[in-house]
Amino acid sequence: MKPPTPAGANDTRRRRLRDLAATCGEHTQQTYAGILRSGDREIPAFALLYERAGSSELLLSTTSGVLAGIAQEELERDPSYSPTALVFLESGERRTARIPVFFMAPAITLPRLVSDVIDIDLAGREGDERRRPEREAELERSRDLIRSGRPLPEDLYDAVADVIELDLADREGDERRDAASERLLGEVHDQLLGRTPSPPART
Repeated sequence: MKPPTPAGANDTRRRRLRDLAATCGEHTQQTYAGILRSGDREIPAFALLYERAGSSELLLSTTSGVLAGIAQEELERDPSYSPTALVFLESGERRTARIPVFFMAPAITLPRLVSDVIDIDLAGREGDERRRPEREAELERSRDLIRSGRPLPEDLYDAVADVIELDLADREGDERRDAASERLLGEVHDQLLGRTPSPPART
């Protein structure tokens, strides 16, 4: 049996839930009227935000996996349904919904190998008349974040994924190919493009 949520954590969840519910439509207000008014009921850990027929609503669950499954089913059943984000009510962390439905982390910590690949790409751009300064600035920022062990924010995912894709293509036909490195880069590439979900937040 799952132990009860500590009172302080439950109060935090309730406060965040009320703030979210205030932005939602009548369906949310009716469905969760009791839990929103009550001061002693346990609040589930996760809230799924979604749009349906022009109205913002939410759905609660104790696990993110359950919400992803429900969202996928609703998406296939109802064309007006659109999942937007998962909110971990205890921390306030918000993850954007991706299709097929899972919740992409807003930042991902990447292995140092990726920064080495970015360095190679930046060196290859020197002297290129078609250089894009804004993209190079994104890559330099990405490299520095990765090397420092800090998470890469979502706005840099595409730039890094493009560089990894080019690097993997360049490795084809190389007799000294490193299968382990290629496998790791392929996994990172898929994660950055939203093909592989990051581990969900846990209570």
